[in-house]
Amino acid sequence: MREISTKDIIKAVKDMCIDANYNLGKDVEDALQKAYEKEESPVGPHVSGYRHCGPFRGDGRPGLN
Repeated sequence: MREISTKDIIKAVKDMCIDANYNLGKDVEDALQKAYEKEESPVGPHVSGYRHCGPFRGDGRPGLN
């Protein structure tokens, strides 16, 4: 049986978590946009997260503006 270092597992899980949070799937982004557009509360659009989906996409920074 092959042995796998716990450091390798930790790094792989860390990298996958970062990737999953930086690169939202199109379906998730579409659902956030739909919720953003339907929101009735004046505060809702500001906390929905939709506007943070892609402003910095591709440059390695999270989409926080």
